[in-house]
Amino acid sequence: MFLTIVSFIFVLGVVVLFHELGHFIVAKLCGVRVLKFSIGFPPKMVGFKKGDTEYCISWIPLGGYVKMAGENPLEAEELADDPGNFMNKPAWKKALVFFAGPFTNYLTAIIIAAGLYFFVIGKTVVDEDRVIVGEIMEDMPAEEIGLMPGDIVLSLDGKKITTLTDLHEKVYPNPGEEFKIIWERNGIHDSAMITLATDSVMNLKGEKESQGLIGIIQKSESIPVNPFEAVIMANEFSWNMTVMMVSFLKKFIFGEVSPKYLGGPIAIAKISGEQARRGFSSLIWLIVIISINLAIINLLPIPVLDGGHLLLLLVETIRRRPLTLRQKAVIQQIGLAFLLVIIILVTYNDIFGRLGQ
Repeated sequence: MFLTIVSFIFVLGVVVLFHELGHFIVAKLCGVRVLKFSIGFPPKMVGFKKGDTEYCISWIPLGGYVKMAGENPLEAEELADDPGNFMNKPAWKKALVFFAGPFTNYLTAIIIAAGLYFFVIGKTVVDEDRVIVGEIMEDMPAEEIGLMPGDIVLSLDGKKITTLTDLHEKVYPNPGEEFKIIWERNGIHDSAMITLATDSVMNLKGEKESQGLIGIIQKSESIPVNPFEAVIMANEFSWNMTVMMVSFLKKFIFGEVSPKYLGGPIAIAKISGEQARRGFSSLIWLIVIISINLAIINLLPIPVLDGGHLLLLLVETIRRRPLTLRQKAVIQQIGLAFLLVIIILVTYNDIFGRLGQ
């Protein structure tokens, strides 16, 4: 439990720090007076003041914020003549400040991922023309029939196997089925009848369905990469994660994905603990994944999120006049209500749903 709590605070703290740091730095560069930079939400734990800004760490480790002079429309009127008033800045500077948080998260993810690829992970390579057994999972069909590391899977139920995808296409849809498997060991072919194991997995609709398993892990090796290759791999991973996340959100909006897949702080804490037990590099990799997800979510056009602020700026630019205080208040209330529903949903999932189990 202690490891889970510490890992959760570390992961979320790093992600939030860079997010708020992005807002803070760009706000300063744009001449905005920053009143407070906080990691965590009040009450304040510790802090100090330097210049106009109070820097603090607060007790509730579920986020953070940068408070800027004039950011609140009600305060903006009182600070109308203040050159550091956020509301006095042109729209493009405001947009940069809002965009900086998600952008910094995304950039941080790429930098950390590149470092992991270069110093720790390297590039994973497998034989592209053969499925060579690397590991045998315990108490699984492959172990029962005597498959061993180094064996080459040749065919399953008469289907020639040359890639892991070939094997998955035959195994996954047929739980409990019995097939003839042929493999090669030291140049000698051998065969046996194998009954596929059955595993229960959750589909996109949140319903449990059966999936076949054979119990082998393909042989792979890690080779070092140079810094240039590491950066390319980090960008490819970040882009693939972005495409997956956008696809997930699209399917969720159109009801193709179950809300059970949404997770919140408890889920993050649980996963953080699991990754910490696997090793520090796994925990750092979790920071990469959460940073990318946070960047994308914050750019959604929902009021109170950075994307919502950017949308309002666009509306005001098109209208060529600002929204009234009442209009902004109503929009903010709608955004808060929507987020409250999401928070309740993810908390329910964390405690009672798939991620909380």
